[in-house]
Amino acid sequence: MKSTGLRTSPPLFLLLLLLLLLLQSQSQSFSKTTKTRYTITIEINGSPRSLTYSAETNLSVLATAFVIENKITQGEGCNGAREKSWYSCPARFVLGMMEEEIRRVQALERGGATIEESGRATAARVKLGMMEVGVDGEARELEANAPSTISTSTSTTSSTSTFAPVPCIPPYCSFRCADIPEEAVCSEWASPTNPFDRVQPKFCKGVAVYPIIIGVPEGDVVDCVPRKTNNGGGGGGGFAPMKPNNYNGDNEARNNYMFGHNEEHEYKRSYRRSFYGRTTKKSGWDCLRHYEILASGSVPYFVGLEECPKDTLAWFPKELLLKVQQINGVSPTSIDFSSFDYPSYYCAASSLLNYTREHLTTKAVAEYVLNTVNRNNAQRVLFLSGHEGVDYVRDMLLHGLKGIVPVVVDYVKPPHLYDIDENVGPKEWTNENLYGHGFTMARRLREFDDDESYVERGDLARRIKDREFDLVVFGSVHRGMLFWDEVKENYGREEIVFVDGEDEHGLGGEGGCKKWKEYGELGYYFMREIPDDCGGLGN
Repeated sequence: MKSTGLRTSPPLFLLLLLLLLLLQSQSQSFSKTTKTRYTITIEINGSPRSLTYSAETNLSVLATAFVIENKITQGEGCNGAREKSWYSCPARFVLGMMEEEIRRVQALERGGATIEESGRATAARVKLGMMEVGVDGEARELEANAPSTISTSTSTTSSTSTFAPVPCIPPYCSFRCADIPEEAVCSEWASPTNPFDRVQPKFCKGVAVYPIIIGVPEGDVVDCVPRKTNNGGGGGGGFAPMKPNNYNGDNEARNNYMFGHNEEHEYKRSYRRSFYGRTTKKSGWDCLRHYEILASGSVPYFVGLEECPKDTLAWFPKELLLKVQQINGVSPTSIDFSSFDYPSYYCAASSLLNYTREHLTTKAVAEYVLNTVNRNNAQRVLFLSGHEGVDYVRDMLLHGLKGIVPVVVDYVKPPHLYDIDENVGPKEWTNENLYGHGFTMARRLREFDDDESYVERGDLARRIKDREFDLVVFGSVHRGMLFWDEVKENYGREEIVFVDGEDEHGLGGEGGCKKWKEYGELGYYFMREIPDDCGGLGN
């Protein structure tokens, strides 16, 4: 998190003064009645700034005062131009860190362990109510008390855990596949082949910057294009529903979630039953929603896609998506079913789904990265990040690497990616405070302390010096460069990957990101949002 040095206007100064007076009053009361104090430290422009508080403090007020005092204008998922107040989003970011520190310390006081110390979770996905099974193309009747095939293990000495699929709750345990026209009819809707062969690095002032995308977990991609039932009869007009009155044909309003944090199954079903799902550029061009729509067997209606820079979303099927938006009867907000070209639509949807399964999964992204750095046979990868919160590019790349590399040591371990301990009660955890409710991302990894899934995260400085790892990945150059001194002393350029998954921020100019220049010559630099002409720097 960094400051851009905004000036404080007189009204803002008065607000800050009022906040500080309130906090001083709370601090005096706190010092008399509270024993436990919590502290978080945030690095701002290279200088650590600490914030100390109690559970009785008004955390929201303190976070806002801290942000204003330090002129913090950036944070996870923040874009000041889209907020009513420039400090609102960074304040929420700081607030989340404060709350997480309270939970961590209180867990220790109860005799528990911190995430870094234990780092262990077991599968209890049933608590999420999100996973569906039996997507086999034909609707099947399932009894509520008779889940589909579940294997169990009663052994207490085996070193390998047996996983069981989570039972779903009818009636949405399966869906019926659509009838796809014959290949001859669909020939004009073929998706690109061998897209990675055409992906090239962009050279900015002689430094190679490689494209990267978010991707989607392979297990979230449906097996076939679902038969569409959103035909406008219920007012949906063929598009997946969104919160009413927040779409004007050009830009989406923020905060358009209709679904609660425990309703991912309904969120995905809304896409499956619809012909299109609206999406657009948000703070950056790449967005998890694009992949959620595709993985559900629907088609993104991507507003403004034709303006996307060439090297951003580098192997996204842009041309095919633009073409399918021009099918007869389709407009940006609805479908005229009296003239709608059903065969062309289903041909395109099937082609896009196959392309998603082959080239847009987290596994495909991880394989692309490994192939790019000539480490496709890597056996041990060290994945470093100084931030536990949600970071889509980092999280999805980690998910993909975990699926294809035998050993991936992730430190710091992102807790939201791992399943909930089965001893945790349903009222003791939630995805509600995760960005995007954790949809399509949270709880997809498992780790047990009694089998091969357990990851040893200790003594990393020594292990780096011993060159235990085949590749070192820095999951976010903006979220902390842990063990950087040890890595650069013991690993060469061909063995280091830097990931820049930030929203669009530019490569040059006043206030532009300079991380690519700092690290691009020391390893492979992968960037999510690559502007044309290197952001005005030239090639």
